[in-house]
Amino acid sequence: MSALRILRRWQPSVLVICSLALLLVGCSGGGGGGGAGDADGGGGSADPLAASEYESAQIIGATREDGSPIASNHPEGFNNPSGIAVSEDHFFVADRDNDRISKFDLNGNFVANWSIGGPGGEPTGVAISQWGLLHVTLFVNNNIDKYQLDGTEVTTYGPGGSESLHGIAAGPDYMYVADSADHRILRYETGSSVAPNASLGGGQNGWRSDFNSIRLGAASGSGEGYFTEPRGVAVDAERGYLYVADTKNNRVQQFDLDTGHVVDVWGRNGSAEPPNFAWPGDVAVDANGNVYVVDINDRIRKFTWDGSLIARFGASGAGSGEMRVPVGIAVGDDGHLYVAEETPNHRVQTFAPVSGSGAAIAGDASGEPGPGALATLDASTAREAAIRVLQQQGLAAQSQGTVTISAGGPDIGDYVTTEVDANGYRRIKMGIGPDGGIIPTGDWRDAHAGYCSGPNEAMKGAERLLNIKVYPVADSYFAFAQYIDVATGRILEQREGQASDLQDAIDQAWNNLNTPIGATTGPCEQRAPDFRFSFETEFSEKLTIDGGVRTDIQDITASGPLTYDSQAGQFEGSAELNWTTYEKNTDYPGLGYVECSTPSTGRIDLTYEAGPDGEPTGSVVAEIDFVDVENPSCAQKNTLDTLLDDQVMHELPFYWEQHHEAAYNASTGTFTIDGWQAVPSTQSIVAQKRYEFTDTESFSFDGNSSSLVYEEDTTIRITR
Repeated sequence: MSALRILRRWQPSVLVICSLALLLVGCSGGGGGGGAGDADGGGGSADPLAASEYESAQIIGATREDGSPIASNHPEGFNNPSGIAVSEDHFFVADRDNDRISKFDLNGNFVANWSIGGPGGEPTGVAISQWGLLHVTLFVNNNIDKYQLDGTEVTTYGPGGSESLHGIAAGPDYMYVADSADHRILRYETGSSVAPNASLGGGQNGWRSDFNSIRLGAASGSGEGYFTEPRGVAVDAERGYLYVADTKNNRVQQFDLDTGHVVDVWGRNGSAEPPNFAWPGDVAVDANGNVYVVDINDRIRKFTWDGSLIARFGASGAGSGEMRVPVGIAVGDDGHLYVAEETPNHRVQTFAPVSGSGAAIAGDASGEPGPGALATLDASTAREAAIRVLQQQGLAAQSQGTVTISAGGPDIGDYVTTEVDANGYRRIKMGIGPDGGIIPTGDWRDAHAGYCSGPNEAMKGAERLLNIKVYPVADSYFAFAQYIDVATGRILEQREGQASDLQDAIDQAWNNLNTPIGATTGPCEQRAPDFRFSFETEFSEKLTIDGGVRTDIQDITASGPLTYDSQAGQFEGSAELNWTTYEKNTDYPGLGYVECSTPSTGRIDLTYEAGPDGEPTGSVVAEIDFVDVENPSCAQKNTLDTLLDDQVMHELPFYWEQHHEAAYNASTGTFTIDGWQAVPSTQSIVAQKRYEFTDTESFSFDGNSSSLVYEEDTTIRITR
């Protein structure tokens, strides 16, 4: 796409010209304040944020070999996709600089695409009317094309002209179009109209249907009811609202759908009050009346219908969940979000709603400073407040603020740690151990690795993390308390609190958690020994003929945990054999090679008679299945096989069959190993069996002295 086309797309007001470089990171437009900063809340309210409840589900678009996105005219690629519309079973993308509409099913599978508007038509917005027809705005010729959902063209309508139309939305009776260059919203009757019957903009209170207002456009401005290059529009028919992304005013305006009267302005006049948008490009509404806004700062924000900010997510980049220049957004009936990203990502990304455990704190992944960035709580203040909450809730001793289990044990301060995350939020962290109580921090445990040194005693590990995010807003504090599963990183639960006192805000959020938290506990716990077994073998065959040497190596390994069966009084374990065959070296080019593929199966099963303390009370039996012993997959005939007919030198199981004959069961194809060696003098090794063999064969080949050496080094080991 040419630079001219880019500048035409993001053309600023007459008095402001942004360079292309500045354009991609955001510029201030006429009448509006800059949008680089942000604060949680909405419409001037100070409501705390809730969980974002969204995660990136799929990315559609062409990539280079290194995985980076790229503009493409491939059927499944995009070149600056702009608008998106979703039906019951498909979504449609206005692929702007490819001058076409692309159709996908809801799983992201490509269905079809068709050219639209001729070369340079530049489709920008798409919407599906109540009649089930696709309406497409064309930026260059300023018309709207109407199609059946299979791509069959129905008709064209619009004001004509050039380079003005952007977003389009469908209501129950009308289509609403963002006429950007004329700073207004046009309204068309859905079924039959070929010309707009009303317009909105220019500061007039409500819809205007007089001929001059429609013909001449509207004046730009930053007051209520004015627009400066609006790009996106959305309809909430059930609640009767029209939402407009007033792009160059850095705000969203909410109107009464019927009258066109202003209901609210979010980001009023570019003020510092939240939300502080930066060139919002599009807006969408879901079935519950929630409003979604994308802007050039690479983020999505979700509001309730009355302007309360309830989620914010996204970050700059080309990875999953990241964005660059999102300009279009739509929401499906199932709650999935569809986002179109222009240069440089050239792709569509979907976000799936995630219930409960998958939710993330709003703003955590935004890549922006949070509201506490300029006035974040210092570490000591947050830490002391959390310790007082511990004491007030009876979870820690009052005396001197100390919980000392034994000499050298942790102080109460060792149960709390704080940090400031990338978004400027102060976080208070506490680990929840296996007994449900608060345990010393990871820093303390790292510094006292040898503290728990009794028999079968070990340092407790955190199974859950109590993570409290706190930040000041005006004269109060917000606090989010959340449980995170350490193993998976998933958020299990989160609640919020707000109070004028920091300690009270933490206490409130903490008490709102459904899962109780136990008292502070010591760092040590008794653990049953963790017994594991391992099988390692290295088998080599070294062939020497008249000074030429070829060496083949086969490595087989397996390892796994042992599970204790208290009724049988034994540990049991099973693991798959990992098989690697390779040629270590050769300096005899006249010999052929045997190509051995890795066996697809093969296991070692171990039974270990022992008490619960792991000490052996009887035999240890290992059954080893080496896979297809009688017909090894690598016993292929070649020059070497013709010379040396003995198959054993090409497959380890044959060697074991020959040299471990007493242990081999031909009917089952397994080897059973018993009679384990004495345990070495180390606490970690409970029992082991070692095999070390060397077998040399000498022969004559064409009068040359030749030899074949087999070497085996095998260890089966049980460790604590």
